[in-house]
Amino acid sequence: MKTAFAVLIGIGIGSFALAAEESLDPAVPAAKPALLSPIARVGNYEKWFCTGARIAGTNYVLTAGHCLEDETSFRVQPEGGEPLVARLAAISLASSGLEDWALVEIEPGIEWPGATLRCSPEALPVGTEISAAGYPGFIGTFVTSWGRISAPPSVIRFSPWTWPVYTAQMPVAPGDSGGPVFAPDGRVFAIMVGYSAVQPSWSQLQPVTGPICAALHLEDKT
Repeated sequence: MKTAFAVLIGIGIGSFALAAEESLDPAVPAAKPALLSPIARVGNYEKWFCTGARIAGTNYVLTAGHCLEDETSFRVQPEGGEPLVARLAAISLASSGLEDWALVEIEPGIEWPGATLRCSPEALPVGTEISAAGYPGFIGTFVTSWGRISAPPSVIRFSPWTWPVYTAQMPVAPGDSGGPVFAPDGRVFAIMVGYSAVQPSWSQLQPVTGPICAALHLEDKT
């Protein structure tokens, strides 16, 4: 596991034998048969990995910052595809008192669908139904989870995050870090970054914020 905290736990994962991946969500449209969604594994796979999502109209994959802290060698492997050449383009680290996200640049010209970010300063209300995509290690395949927002973005006591994060009632597991979380309109409004050790059904979500959208030169005030 990449990071661990006394109360709230980051959800990258360490070494284990990987099973073959396949989408559990056949409704996700495919750009070509081998690529079923914007989702990917990010890591070196021999030791650890997290989850990420390609951002539509860009050559960038969004993931959690703690996944790539102190890492110099990693790959991006789209769901159903082959590993891609990648480099770290930008990173924000919770350990430095910042937000928890990273942008990874992939080679241009890849036929791979992208997710649309919700770059809005307005928080989604409590009770909003949400879904998320990740690669929980104990399952060994990409899965979709469903849940609801339990609390608006806020600073959580005794946690590594010093900025507001959403709390949601939604299952997450090691390997899900960086996985996209979708609003009802299908846009990504957050990424998974942790869960509660005292209440595993509670997950912590890093909102898609101004710095992320500014790094991607995106703007959306809706």
